Amino acid sequence: MSYNINSINNINRINSNYRTEQPKCSQPAKAAESAPVSVPVQSNVNFNGFFSNLMGVHSKLKNKEDRAKYKEIYSGLSSSGKKDLEQLLTAGIILNKNSNDGSSVLDSLYKIKTTERIRGLNATRIIEETVSRLAFSPTVEQKFEKIPDELKQQLFNEEKAAQGKAALPNAPKSPDDLDVTASATCVAASVEFSLADKKPAEYARYIEGLTSARGEVKTKIHFGDINPNLLSALDILRVFNTEHKTINFNDVEVTLKPDRNAFVRARVLHTYPQSSTRNSVDALMQSTFMQLGSQNTYNSLTDKRYGELNADNSGLTEIEKNFVETIVDNNGGKTSLTYQIVDENKRVTGYYMDFAATKKQLLDSLDSGSDVIIGLTETDANKEIIGGHEITLIGHKMKDNELYFVYNDTDDDYVGKLEMKASELIPKIHHAGIPNAVLGVQPQPNVKNELIRYYRELKSQPKQAAKAV
Repeated sequence: MSYNINSINNINRINSNYRTEQPKCSQPAKAAESAPVSVPVQSNVNFNGFFSNLMGVHSKLKNKEDRAKYKEIYSGLSSSGKKDLEQLLTAGIILNKNSNDGSSVLDSLYKIKTTERIRGLNATRIIEETVSRLAFSPTVEQKFEKIPDELKQQLFNEEKAAQGKAALPNAPKSPDDLDVTASATCVAASVEFSLADKKPAEYARYIEGLTSARGEVKTKIHFGDINPNLLSALDILRVFNTEHKTINFNDVEVTLKPDRNAFVRARVLHTYPQSSTRNSVDALMQSTFMQLGSQNTYNSLTDKRYGELNADNSGLTEIEKNFVETIVDNNGGKTSLTYQIVDENKRVTGYYMDFAATKKQLLDSLDSGSDVIIGLTETDANKEIIGGHEITLIGHKMKDNELYFVYNDTDDDYVGKLEMKASELIPKIHHAGIPNAVLGVQPQPNVKNELIRYYRELKSQPKQAAKAV
């Protein structure tokens, strides 16, 4: 399709009949994995650092209740899990409270440890996977796990029975459809990474809710982050089929949850641990974001979706991605800026903004403390788009008198931060989620005052009409 839109393609302006397309994620590559930590032992004494850790607890955690929670969590972990938890303690992440309800990382980990989890999920395993992601967020992975051959037929039969005769477009047509070899969750994985990177307490809160007996997480968001107009914001929530409840004139509570088959994959990962793939936490988090963006039409078994906002059956479009970021980031909203001009033959014919303007927006966003999730395109010699992928910019640096952007990729063979010259990166950017504060987008007016003013004007209209007659 032709991108005959101006450079600011904002989710805040979406209407129910808007459709857009974007390139799918690229083929997944194998991710490296750190070697397991070996713990030296002598006789029957395990030198796992427990004594020194407890000393650290007293110096880092002043509150008696916090120390008790930490010790309870720590006592059940493996040596590598303890090491990751210690790292969170040393870095001060364990007490981070940058979450929607003010709970800390420690609070959520303790809930995971002491309250009921979804059947088939082990609390200790969930804690270890969560602290691993928080200790080293670049390990977030989008490569799908392998479902053992002996389970594929059984799961296929169960899904076929659940779907019935009128199977949805995302349903598997054979057991082999459960073998996802080209993951389309790059947007969801990038959002997951950014959440772990910037808001560890919110990340832990999401995991606690998604793995709890209720299998969901609730979050409060300002209507104005979705759209400055209250009715438009509500309409967008309805378009995306997002479960929500109005709290007051300014705030709404949304409920996020994975699709039911995400729990199937999470249980498989608990029973059949795998390396160089997603873990159960990734599977649940990415499903949640795919559901949020695809109008609740995602199926984790097939990695397929449908819905009115995407002509394809995989991945998320630019407009869907921006809606997910707006809800999850929950920090004033973001606007999706389209940089590349693409014709009906999917050829890049130009740019809406010049190099300098694009660079400034990216630098200003990063300097504001925000990660920037960007959509990159790969083109052939004729400038036709042959593939696309989402990555997350997390910083920038000067090297050899040249600007480099630091980024994370959830679909490569390297576990860590990567760098790319700005001169190479910027021409490939199709779109990016830029914070509204950076763009100078005005925040929502006080809705309550606006409604009061509206009703006062409405009440005065009959009198004015009578005079006119």
